[in-house]
Amino acid sequence: MFLVGVFCFGLAALFNPAAALEEGDEVPPPVVLVSEAGESEAAARLRIVSQEMFVPPGSSPFKGDPTLNEPGQVFIPDPADRFGPGGVVTGFPRTAEGALAQLAAVEEAVLETMCLDVAKAIHAGWVDESGPEFAQWEQAQNVQAFLEQAGATRCKEPGVSVVFDPAAGIVKGEVGDDWVAVCVLASVQAQSGGESQTMGYGYCSGMRWHQDRWMLGEIAARAPSMLPGSVQAVLAGWLDWVPVAEGD
Repeated sequence: MFLVGVFCFGLAALFNPAAALEEGDEVPPPVVLVSEAGESEAAARLRIVSQEMFVPPGSSPFKGDPTLNEPGQVFIPDPADRFGPGGVVTGFPRTAEGALAQLAAVEEAVLETMCLDVAKAIHAGWVDESGPEFAQWEQAQNVQAFLEQAGATRCKEPGVSVVFDPAAGIVKGEVGDDWVAVCVLASVQAQSGGESQTMGYGYCSGMRWHQDRWMLGEIAARAPSMLPGSVQAVLAGWLDWVPVAEGD
């Protein structure tokens, strides 16, 4: 079981209206949280990132039940064909969906490389002053745990591959024009020596617009990790990831 115990994630419960759906019902879109009357922007950001997602019974990152429910969709823009610090693809628009796409691009660069030096460079270039230090960053901890289980020290061995494929997303909340909290659910597959394993991995973060790109900010409540496309993922509120090319 190559990936068992590798990724650091937690499951916490929160009421979600989708949990009351019957099989085959249309899933309502998740509520996007915003500032409340009289609330400071700092307090609103803290409240939104601390909000936990609902975790349906039977949720697992390694297996899920089929569903007749029709999931919602989130439309993800293409990047502007340029690269930022650490070779991370960037150029996504100043929208909540652009922030989702940028978070996924950062995760992909870290997890597919599985190298502490690369992760450190990406953290330095993509996590702003409101975010965690490198040792407290969940993605750095993921790389460390992966390498420990694989028997490596700094980087994964050449014969080991990791594929990160974003499959669903959620916009948790927005405060002003330059801050959002978003979550990405991805299918992550690791292969080594003819053995492979796939799991669902969810991750949330505050995102802040800096000059011409989104950067990762505040630590958010851990996202539920479940198999993309399962009834558990649909009932948790995850929206199907739909890439949209410019002009579509």
